[in-house]
Amino acid sequence: MCYTQIWNEISKRIDLCHMCRFFAKPVSSYEKFTAFGYAVREVNGNSIPDLIELFERLPFEKGKPNLILAHTTKGKGVSFIEDQVQWHHHVPTDAEYATALAELDEAEKALGD
Repeated sequence: MCYTQIWNEISKRIDLCHMCRFFAKPVSSYEKFTAFGYAVREVNGNSIPDLIELFERLPFEKGKPNLILAHTTKGKGVSFIEDQVQWHHHVPTDAEYATALAELDEAEKALGD
């Protein structure tokens, strides 16, 4: 059972969780930080050019703290790791590590072309 399924089962059984869902409106991180006075910008955190462009536009608004929400994909660039939740806590074997490095080296060479 995955984390989401387990949480769904637990929340079905706890009235408090039902009440929280009833009264609490889901709010995005962007909305939360904006409400606290931050100048918020969102970016594809896996795109170095997008990140550089955003950093060059700092500060976003004078007199406000700046916050960048970088949306990323876990394990980006390694085929067997990318967006696989089990890799959040998994230590690669020597063979997996070598394969991952080889894939990242290939991706880096492709960027240079």
